Amino acid sequence: MDAHVAASGLDVPVEPVRDPGFAGWITAAPRELDLGEIGTVVWATGFRRDHRYIEADVFGDDGEPAHRRGVTTAAGLYFLGLRWQHRRSSSFIDGVGADAEYLAGHIAHDRRRVEVLAAAG
Repeated sequence: MDAHVAASGLDVPVEPVRDPGFAGWITAAPRELDLGEIGTVVWATGFRRDHRYIEADVFGDDGEPAHRRGVTTAAGLYFLGLRWQHRRSSSFIDGVGADAEYLAGHIAHDRRRVEVLAAAG
C-alpha cells in the first residue's frame, strides 16, 4: 500500500507504527514479530469459516459471531465478510465495501475517543 501511495503521489497521513500488544482472543501469541516493515495486515482464513482460533466469548449457540455490523463485544475484535453482516451482499466482494467503510469509521472513532481520554488522563 505504501508503494502505491508513493507511486500515485497521494497525500495521505502516515500512520505511526505502534506496538499492538498481544490480542488475548488469539489462541497463541506469535513467536516473533518485527513491526519495522509491516504497514498492512490482511488476514484471510480460507473458503470455509473456521473461528476455532478465536478464544473470545462472542459466539452464539450456532457458532456464529454475535456482532452488530461486524463489531463484537471483545475490544479490538471485528468481523468482515459475514453472511448478511448488514446486507445481503455482505459476504461478496462487490458488497463488502460498505461494511468495510462502516467498520473503518467505527474503529477510527474509537481510536479518537481513546486518544482524547488518554490526553485528559
